[in-house]
Amino acid sequence: MFLELAGDASDESAFRIVLDLQLRLGILADFPYLGRAREDIAPGIRTLAFDRKVLVAYGVAKDLIRIVGIFRRGEDFETALRVPET
Repeated sequence: MFLELAGDASDESAFRIVLDLQLRLGILADFPYLGRAREDIAPGIRTLAFDRKVLVAYGVAKDLIRIVGIFRRGEDFETALRVPET
């Protein structure tokens, strides 16, 4: 998936993207509610954008942050994450 995020970049560039995401997502350990609440998509979903290139969707539970998706700019993340109404 991370090579897809890098597009036509080299493996080295893709690796740098992975490292950058790891570092940036580490901030969620201290500030789990940093991202925007997106209850309109699904209960408990939050999103956090990085450099307007990548959007990370995640949920927060007691001592756990669960990454539910990483999306490139322009991807329809809302449809991918939306919980169907019953």
